[in-house]
Amino acid sequence: MKAKVKLVALNRAEGPTKDCGSVIFYVGDQPEIGKQVRIREYNGHFDGSSLVSCLSDGIADNVLARLRRWGDSAPEAGQGYDKVDFLVRWDDGQEYEGRFDLQKGGQDSGESFWHSLRGRLGFFSCQRRPSHFKDDSNWKHHCAMMQENGGKEYCEKILAECEI
Repeated sequence: MKAKVKLVALNRAEGPTKDCGSVIFYVGDQPEIGKQVRIREYNGHFDGSSLVSCLSDGIADNVLARLRRWGDSAPEAGQGYDKVDFLVRWDDGQEYEGRFDLQKGGQDSGESFWHSLRGRLGFFSCQRRPSHFKDDSNWKHHCAMMQENGGKEYCEKILAECEI
């Protein structure tokens, strides 16, 4: 059985001031800021976060709903994006952090958060070659770098062991 999402922290770092801020969706016990979430290790991106308790089967929908709400004031596709830093933690302790480029409707280049996350993990594990990698040597170089720095194995493990 794959590990379930336990926590998702989002920080809208760009956009209208009234819409910026951070939120942490969690399943189970309320996280202790600075311990379980390890806020200080993430450059303060999640300081002062609102905490939202979720049922295990509802955390994904809550994340999408927040991004859609923030997406109301985000740039239209092709007109730029607003940065949203994120951290996803699964109940087996694995985690992944990155940036979601928020556009109108709460999407990143037409992809939902979860679809974008799967694609990103597929790219860094060298299981998904984006269409812009037309040159075989560039793709091979990317895969060699991911192998060398451990990113390939790390992302393969998340894809194999965690629900997304």
